[in-house]
Amino acid sequence: MSASGKKRNFQFKGKQILLLGLVALVITAGYYRWTIEQSNFSASVPTTSDAVPEENLDNENQKLDENEGGQTEVSVLRRDRDAARSQSVEEWKKLSQSTEASADAKREAEKKIAIETENADKERKIETMVKAKGFDDCFAYVDESGVSVTVKGGDIDGAKVAQIKDIVVTETKVPARNIKINAI
Repeated sequence: MSASGKKRNFQFKGKQILLLGLVALVITAGYYRWTIEQSNFSASVPTTSDAVPEENLDNENQKLDENEGGQTEVSVLRRDRDAARSQSVEEWKKLSQSTEASADAKREAEKKIAIETENADKERKIETMVKAKGFDDCFAYVDESGVSVTVKGGDIDGAKVAQIKDIVVTETKVPARNIKINAI
């Protein structure tokens, strides 16, 4: 047999299995977070047109229920986001500091940590700037697929949606089509 015709046997080693497990965990956590966001927000504001349905304009009639511990829904979302991010970053830190991990796995983990730190900074800036526009509270979530913004209080109309989109695009450089704006 020639050198190019040899059959190679690939064997997975502990490092590769650990890396695949961590990737699967991150993907699963992201999908879980996305499904929760989709089910929690019934008052979505469309971001693809200037038309806003009438039911989204009447936010004064929508009362925010208090969750356990007297926390608002926005603060619960923020707490859950931060806890999930902390857990992911902790796993990536363990991988980056592992003596058994390959150099590529360590670099990838450090890259993920940097991305998550940058996303957290962007989220804080978006939340602060949106609240400065007159909303009672704001929750922002930035990931590789786009940005989700949830606002509480204030009237949501085409002008407010445009202001929020402008803030998000300025802070993240995410295209407007990948921005979801919800009102509670």
